[in-house]
Amino acid sequence: MGSATLPPRPVAAAAIAAAAATACFAAPILLGCGRVGAALAAILAASLTAVTWPRFATDTLGLHGTIFPVPAGPGDWPILGRAAQFKSAVTSRSLCLVYAGWRVAAGARNFAVWTAGTRRIWVTHPEDVRYVMARVNPPRDVKLLAPMGLVISPNMLLLTAGESHTRTRRLLQGPLNTDAVLAMAVRVVLADVGGATGRFGAALAAAAGREAAAADDEVGSTDGPGGGSPLRFEDLCEQLTLSVIHQVLVSAPVPDQVFVDKIHSALPLTMAAMGVPAPKLLARRAVARLRAVGEYFIASYTNHEVARRAAYADGSWNPNPPKDVLDVLLADIDEPKGAYRGDRIRSAADFMLFLSAGYDTTAHSIEWGILTLCRHPEAQDRVLTEARDVLGCPPTTAAADLPITPTTLARMPILHAVWKEVIRLYPPTAGGPSRRPVANLTLPSDGSVIPAGTAIKLSQYVVLHDEEAYPDPYAFRPDRWLPTDAAGRAAAKAAEVAWAPFGTGPVSCPGRRLSELEWKTTVVCTLWGYRLGLAWGEPVRGLDLVTLRPTPFGVRVTRRSAAP
Repeated sequence: MGSATLPPRPVAAAAIAAAAATACFAAPILLGCGRVGAALAAILAASLTAVTWPRFATDTLGLHGTIFPVPAGPGDWPILGRAAQFKSAVTSRSLCLVYAGWRVAAGARNFAVWTAGTRRIWVTHPEDVRYVMARVNPPRDVKLLAPMGLVISPNMLLLTAGESHTRTRRLLQGPLNTDAVLAMAVRVVLADVGGATGRFGAALAAAAGREAAAADDEVGSTDGPGGGSPLRFEDLCEQLTLSVIHQVLVSAPVPDQVFVDKIHSALPLTMAAMGVPAPKLLARRAVARLRAVGEYFIASYTNHEVARRAAYADGSWNPNPPKDVLDVLLADIDEPKGAYRGDRIRSAADFMLFLSAGYDTTAHSIEWGILTLCRHPEAQDRVLTEARDVLGCPPTTAAADLPITPTTLARMPILHAVWKEVIRLYPPTAGGPSRRPVANLTLPSDGSVIPAGTAIKLSQYVVLHDEEAYPDPYAFRPDRWLPTDAAGRAAAKAAEVAWAPFGTGPVSCPGRRLSELEWKTTVVCTLWGYRLGLAWGEPVRGLDLVTLRPTPFGVRVTRRSAAP
């Protein structure tokens, strides 16, 4: 793998041959047309050389670091490379599955993929991934992510590097991980999922009521097609996690449905702009709508700032110590040498960034968890038994009254193993980050060299399904995280090295702990009063659209006999 002595790939030779044949055929015709023809011939030759030379020089002559294997099989076209296959994967929302197929076709953990004369290296060896992210930490591939800056500001946290990024990240990471904020997040979930007036809890109770009525009327059983109306969790999970992150940011409930619709529209519009070169010119409608969304959230952020400063002035709110992210942002804005340097547009951009990142990924992770538990009722029983033992509450206790805290959740190893295994199978950002090293990078697994400036893709989905780190990688096996002997501990250690769905190192996800607590609290509250069973939706497949989400599925909800 990654050896510079690999023989030239037939596709590279075919690309050169096709380019040369085209030039040889067209040049005489163009040259016969006088000066204009000569100019067109020169342009044609230059264009073909520009497209084909990088691959020929890299994969055939070995002039640019290590020659990495490329996926074999159909889809690799002369000159275009796998551009058409990549576009098709974007359209069908199957990028992570295509990446996994490329790895198999390349026969190596680290491999190269060419698209229109540009090489990108897929680094999926767990040791190399951890080294790149935690030790080297090269800058993000800002060219790929730049359209995200069209919404409000190109200086949002995700798109900055160096001291500015480090200071801003350090500023915001703190309030997301304080004991008070994490405890508040747990309380929000308890109220919504366990409370009778919560949207999530009300939906569970209504679904269980329909199921019981259907059984009483002998229309069908809970195991057959004639039971009560199944429950869909997508909207419930998104509303729940959006409520949590909004409380964490500004200590207030989500304003209204308009706010929800605006935040939901941001990601599809951004993806539309990301898929187009020069989006300001070629995707003007999407860019205009993105900027309208940005203006909405600038106004929302400004309103929160005005209200909070008024509360400071009348003494109804004490910002010392800070109670949420807004307190931290306002204190920094007031400091001339703060991380934001008084730039309110930047802080509004990061406000929206944390909203988007804080609700979408966690919502779909909870959905995957519910789907997995439906498929594995024995896991439901194990989690519930452990929760009852740790919490020490009788089964008749209302879910909203459960003494769930970050501390009690930390004492549930089975729940933790189930969470880790669900996240491994269905990583929130399956495609993984893209980086561009500023200096030559040597991979520790085999000494392969990636030249400075080369785009690197670190696919989480591929790494988390590595067959060496995770035997039977597509199976749900939470016990791989619960070793009972020396061999199990060694296997769990290898699995832990490869487990980095939230990243690792200096730019790992600052909201990992928050997301984990939301997931665990939701699962415990749901299972406390209800048993879940899949009603329809098989086979469910994943849609990779920045975050990995399942196709729709329905769940039969049955109230447990001892539930209040």
